[in-house]
Amino acid sequence: MPRKKKESLVHLDLDTITKEINPDDTPLKSPNGRLTIGEALKNAREKKKFSLAEVSQKLRIKEVYLEALEKGHYYVFPGLSYASGFLRSYALFLGLDAKALVEEFHKETSQIKVEQAQMPIPKNSNLMPSFKTILNALIVLLIIYLIWYIYVSLTTPAVLKETFIEEINQLVEEPQKTLATAKVVSADLETAPVVADSIIQNEEKTVQMKAPETTPAPTPAVKTYGTNKIKGMALVATDEVWIRIMDDDGTVFERVLYPGDRYNLPERAEDLRIRTANAGALKVYVDNKPIRQLGEKGKFLNGFPLNIENFR
Repeated sequence: MPRKKKESLVHLDLDTITKEINPDDTPLKSPNGRLTIGEALKNAREKKKFSLAEVSQKLRIKEVYLEALEKGHYYVFPGLSYASGFLRSYALFLGLDAKALVEEFHKETSQIKVEQAQMPIPKNSNLMPSFKTILNALIVLLIIYLIWYIYVSLTTPAVLKETFIEEINQLVEEPQKTLATAKVVSADLETAPVVADSIIQNEEKTVQMKAPETTPAPTPAVKTYGTNKIKGMALVATDEVWIRIMDDDGTVFERVLYPGDRYNLPERAEDLRIRTANAGALKVYVDNKPIRQLGEKGKFLNGFPLNIENFR
């Protein structure tokens, strides 16, 4: 079987494109009987009755890029890779052979040279101002200074004169003030012993006057709750702590205990449970003898059994 002749780099086989976009075999007409990439895209879009705006909305591709693909204006894209990617998406959307179209696109654009954009370089790259500009600036500054100097000279001579006279008067009066100050100092030196004695006496009186001593706040009296007994089980608080003693029917005892407070458990202690937020602040006594702390400091207990046999 003879090998098919390769198609042009710019055109595609009309029969192949017709089968893909024209399944009802309606003949597509082109001036030379062949379709370019753009013509294939446009014919397929028109066959499916899509406008460029509709395709742009569905593919999220700007309408100007879709139109550039149909017209072969690849210079519109920021790069050939963008054009290739948009072409693939457009062809798949229209149901065309995207792979064949992209291959033809690469063949068609393989000879295009991508030139790097060059920034224009100004002829005069020297950023220093010219001598004429500097001279004009100096002249403007000199004019401003002359205007300011004339204004100050015309508006402040009287003030300057008064200030000068005040300074002269101060220089004349300064020796007189110094002499008067010396006389006062000499008079103070004569009376210095008397003044010193009075100061010492006042300090002694101040030392003798003592601030009233503040009496410390009385500590709360130690309290005992429950039946006062020697035998049995008791809880003694070593720090401020809240406890709740419960049985199956509900709460038996609930209170905040302060250091030294004691709670004597009833005889049926094996049926009681305790709830507290600081087990380390409670010490267990059995038969009036200290056994151990109920738990570690800061340990939370909820429903802990108070069976005396566990502490004997």
